[in-house]
Amino acid sequence: MEIETGRLTYFAFASSSDGNAGVVSDGRTHLLLDAGISAARIRDGLGEIGLDPRELSALLVTHLHEDHVKGAKVFLKKTPLPVLRLKDAGGTGGIKVGTVTVLAFPTPHDAEDSCGFRFETGDDSLGFATDLGEVTREVRRGVKGVRRLVLESNYDPGMLWEGPYPFPLKQRIASSTGHLSNPDAAAFLAEMAGEGLEEAALGHLSTTNNLPPLALAEAKKAAGDRMRITVLARRGVVRF
Repeated sequence: MEIETGRLTYFAFASSSDGNAGVVSDGRTHLLLDAGISAARIRDGLGEIGLDPRELSALLVTHLHEDHVKGAKVFLKKTPLPVLRLKDAGGTGGIKVGTVTVLAFPTPHDAEDSCGFRFETGDDSLGFATDLGEVTREVRRGVKGVRRLVLESNYDPGMLWEGPYPFPLKQRIASSTGHLSNPDAAAFLAEMAGEGLEEAALGHLSTTNNLPPLALAEAKKAAGDRMRITVLARRGVVRF
């Protein structure tokens, strides 16, 4: 895969409850976003998009749950990088990393300093919001006006409540500090369609409580033909 210059692109290496990692790039600055898969898989993903690990400018971490950081220690040992979290990029205006402005915003999740990110370069913008139990004012403000958005669509309510998980875990997932359901993700995309959002990618789908066709159908029904919508793969590199 080739990386375009001047356009923000998200390359997802993995996106699910089992592991999450990818790269945001404008062709000049390359940012590793989460490291919730093995260091070897991260390096393989970088190779697929033509990047050497030494070309990365930073590791951005949404939060410290294992499915977002389990490969970080090993990867950073061989490839030292600055690590940026909410406290580093959450100030007014965010921070500039190379040619990309990075702004972190808090997300309601049961992990300390959980956050999403907004990326800007020139006239392009991309938002990233996963692992959120609900869409808060801070999340809306963080992604307002972005051209493209990666949004969690973690579970189908019917599959969750009728599924095999213990009841306390079901309650945790469905809580306001858990994960975003297909209906809630779809409703937010419908809202964002009136604010200039052109394209969305649904991510962090549960391997037990969701199916890509269910998430996609619900989102498309809500947003209509006002934007392009796709689903990120649980494994394998996907360009968005």
